[in-house]
Amino acid sequence: MKTNISIVLDDDQRLILGQKYHNTTANKLISRKELNHIVKKFVEQIEIQRNIPDELGIEQFSKAIAKMTWELSQND
Repeated sequence: MKTNISIVLDDDQRLILGQKYHNTTANKLISRKELNHIVKKFVEQIEIQRNIPDELGIEQFSKAIAKMTWELSQND
């Protein structure tokens, strides 16, 4: 399934994400392509987690996601 999810970010949010993505304190905003990469990896990480039950309400699901350890490589 191809999705078209609208995410509105202001420049401050793009800056924070860009700094985390590039592991720097430089004033580099995240690009659409980089954000797309992060979202794809986010979904993949959720799919492979073993400690999240199959059936959860949205509140419990979001709490489980918040407890997850994330690793992102720009080369993936």
